[in-house]
Amino acid sequence: MKNPQGSWAGAHRAARPAWFATGVAILASLVALVLSSGRAIAGPNAGGTLILHTDTGIVYTDDEFYIGLSGIDCGFATDCPPSNSGSCQSGITAANVDAHDGFDPQVWWVFAAFPTQACPILSSVSFGVYYPESQLELWAMGWDADTYEPYGNFPWEDATGIKFHFDQPRRSQLVEICFFSGVVLSGQPYFSLGGHPLGGGDFYDDSAVPITDPIMGFSSLGFGTSGYQALPGGGGAPLGACCFSGGSCTQLTYDDCMSAGGTYSGDYTDCATSCSGGGSEGACCQPDGTCVVVPYENCLNADQYYHGDFTTCESWSCPVGACCLPNETCTVITYDACWAYGGTYYGDGSSCAGVNCSAPPEGACCEIDGFCYIATSFDCWDNFDSYQGDGSSCSPNPCSQPPVGACCSPSGTCQIETGFDCDSMGWSYKGDYTSCSPSPCPPPPGACCLSNGSCSFVTTLECTTLGGTFQGGGTSCSPDPCPDPEGACCSSAGSCTILSSSACTSSGGSYQGNGTTCAPNPCPEPTGACCLGNGTCSVLTSDGCVGVSGSYLGAETTCSPNPCPDPTGACCRSDGSCFVTTSALCTAEGSSYQGNGAVCVPDPCPDPTGACCLSNGTCSVMTLVACVDLSGSYQGNNVVCNPNPCPDPSGACCLASGTC
Repeated sequence: MKNPQGSWAGAHRAARPAWFATGVAILASLVALVLSSGRAIAGPNAGGTLILHTDTGIVYTDDEFYIGLSGIDCGFATDCPPSNSGSCQSGITAANVDAHDGFDPQVWWVFAAFPTQACPILSSVSFGVYYPESQLELWAMGWDADTYEPYGNFPWEDATGIKFHFDQPRRSQLVEICFFSGVVLSGQPYFSLGGHPLGGGDFYDDSAVPITDPIMGFSSLGFGTSGYQALPGGGGAPLGACCFSGGSCTQLTYDDCMSAGGTYSGDYTDCATSCSGGGSEGACCQPDGTCVVVPYENCLNADQYYHGDFTTCESWSCPVGACCLPNETCTVITYDACWAYGGTYYGDGSSCAGVNCSAPPEGACCEIDGFCYIATSFDCWDNFDSYQGDGSSCSPNPCSQPPVGACCSPSGTCQIETGFDCDSMGWSYKGDYTSCSPSPCPPPPGACCLSNGSCSFVTTLECTTLGGTFQGGGTSCSPDPCPDPEGACCSSAGSCTILSSSACTSSGGSYQGNGTTCAPNPCPEPTGACCLGNGTCSVLTSDGCVGVSGSYLGAETTCSPNPCPDPTGACCRSDGSCFVTTSALCTAEGSSYQGNGAVCVPDPCPDPTGACCLSNGTCSVMTLVACVDLSGSYQGNNVVCNPNPCPDPSGACCLASGTC
């Protein structure tokens, strides 16, 4: 069932319509499945308890919805530890479990309470209620949850249970769960919280497989007597019925009961039903309006009404009125008898005079959502709606219109609706009088592709914070919508291309990392063999090779074995001619090597020399040109002066005799 900020009110008569019990029975098996899940240890809700609070100055009326009116609520939190921890802990301390035992209807609230340093994530809670029906009658209840699963005739009967679920997990250390209203019929009863009748009492977080933390303590509200508050982090043992010889009974803890010599009936048991020999009786209204004082067990028929132990007929009346029975006859009986017989009750003090049972009067009937329809008073009450009186009309609508508030769709859009209409659409109601400006609706999460290629299911804001690309609200990470991440891929030639890591590897490139770019080029310049002028080889870049006047053989070429040719240079022959060859060849022919890289233009070779015979017969090694300049006789290239090739000079010789 769903009913945000819902309530059951005006349903405090002893009898119940048949559909209520049937519907609850259908739900019971579902609840059993929910409550049979395994229990985790030390989840975010560990150490929490259920506490109770009442304000004895508040008298219940049908016109008020009491969620948020406890006076100890500390609001919502979104951080950890909660920023409202101080006010929450003050609220826990201020909670009051001592109610009065007067006959005015009272209101009390149920809260989940957590220790000071806790960071709760409360998505669901299950528990039971335990009270003596003969001494305490519940009139109404309301809740702040989004969905609920009742077990048994919850809460109208003792030992019934419920599980509440919040669409938006509560994170405060004090969380309002629901409220009850009721009236003391007799004695000084207790209203006790306890484990769910199907087993356990638990808090659940919002995990896909919820982490379950056991509720560590349950509180009891005492009417005219001291209650028990199960404070988080400690607070004592729960109370139960302690029976003594002679039939007397007192609500005590187990240890106190044992110390007093009593018999302990169990945690959260009550004295009204646990200890025999009390002999309690009370006023019982009969169908015809007469009153008798009998034990409770003698006033169990649907057409009777028991006012509670120790009540008297002098203190309680049994009003009667006209009742149209299903056979269209009219009789004057009590309201409870009329209800039990399936009749239409015309009100206390009414008579059958003038009543036409073949056509029971109709009037306007108001639903909790403000919708008006025409029905008999019985049908209206049977639906737990509010009858406006015989002959009343729906035009104009006499029904109080429910408050409206922000209603969030699954896609994150917001519009103003009543809580009922919002829930009917399957949307999430944010509370009465809340606004769509600014929008309280969280954006729907979706697939977010991160820079590393992974996919994360987050909101668009979270995706932006992570530096990802949001794929759209409601998109899924299964199948993975995210492409492989890309980055700069360096080829062996030093070129750069944007590829995925796998594509880069398959092409033989070197991947530079996700998100890297080719501007500026991150790829190192390729190297190769560079042949230098002296014939040696060095591995250099192309630019480096040019810088040393080398010859670049290409990227990824190597120097082993040496690919460079022997160096060449100018070779001067003895005749002065010049040609380019290697040093080895030049030397082999007896010529003069001018060095690696030496060229023949301009000619580096000196003119050849030879013996020059001068006119005086002497010999000198010089070039032909020099010899001619001296009027000598050049003997040829490479001719030496030792031995002297020059003839002795001749000329006139004057002898002593005067001859020549």
